Amino acid sequence: MACFPGVQHLMCYFHVKQACQVKLRGKPMKEQKDVLHDIDELHSTTSQTEYNELYRITFRKWCEQHSAFAYYFENQWNSGSAFNQWKVFCCPPGVANTNNSLESFNAMFKRSYTNHTRHTMSALYDIIVERLLVDLSREVIHGRKVFQLKHKPDRVALLKAAGIDEETYHITSSGSIVTLVKKESNATYRVNVIQCTCQCKYYHKRGYCKHILYSLNRCNLDSDVIEVKRTFKYKGNTKRTKKMRGRIRDALPALQVN
Repeated sequence: MACFPGVQHLMCYFHVKQACQVKLRGKPMKEQKDVLHDIDELHSTTSQTEYNELYRITFRKWCEQHSAFAYYFENQWNSGSAFNQWKVFCCPPGVANTNNSLESFNAMFKRSYTNHTRHTMSALYDIIVERLLVDLSREVIHGRKVFQLKHKPDRVALLKAAGIDEETYHITSSGSIVTLVKKESNATYRVNVIQCTCQCKYYHKRGYCKHILYSLNRCNLDSDVIEVKRTFKYKGNTKRTKKMRGRIRDALPALQVN
């Protein structure tokens, strides 16, 4: 952190949750599932205010049922910790909140380009420039990989958007804002069809949601206007090299200073 002062350091939610699972070992399975569900709910909050309100309730419940874990979580992952940037609202909408794709890319690079051996900086540079970048460019040129510049809504979101109607929602429009109020729960969602934003949790996770898709269709706008505010995920060459028997010799990081 000293190397990049002022930079926001995000935590991989997968590893946060994994660390919590380790701390919960030995407890009955139902209790573990309940606590992990609570953590998922905290993770899905869409603002610091919403998180604070939910955390206050959750922490009180944990103190009564799992006091040791409650204080571990408070010290390790809550607002006073340096590792508290693991909530959905800490990232721009649609941006990945885990580093799984990066780990996958690193594994592919070691498997396909370095064979899990150490290299000098100059040798590593040659591998990246002469092989990796060439392979990536060929993938894009031949259409096998695309730099995705727009969010592509999945089938589930499209089906849910098609299910929205005025029997289940009060729907009003004013300029670029479409307001949807769910009759059953009175939950309110305000969609800006120009900026393609919404207040729901799904939007913060995916960068799009059924409310946006419905509103764009209502206003006769194309869903292609949903822009991606992230770089594309390249999963690399999935071709595996022949695996050698036994323990890999010198299976250390691929980066070594001359």
